[in-house]
Amino acid sequence: MAIQRITKRDYPRQDSAKIKEKLQEIRIRERDILILLCKGKTLEDIGLILSISRTQVSESLRVMKDRFEASDNVELVIKALKAKIINLEDIIK
Repeated sequence: MAIQRITKRDYPRQDSAKIKEKLQEIRIRERDILILLCKGKTLEDIGLILSISRTQVSESLRVMKDRFEASDNVELVIKALKAKIINLEDIIK
């Protein structure tokens, strides 16, 4: 079986202004979910803290990942940090 080499060309770079514009559309609840996720909270914990179901937390994360073209939670958080939607002070508090 041959191993395919993946290069940066395979994943076109998004315009950072476009990403920032999309991330600015984030809602307060979504921002809270991201901050709690960064603090190591589980989906269940986040749901309890925000008084929503685990399913709602999961769906919010899925929608945000789709909107911001993030493949996983880590990439979503990195994009939010780069766009200054969340910052380290939010996470440390």
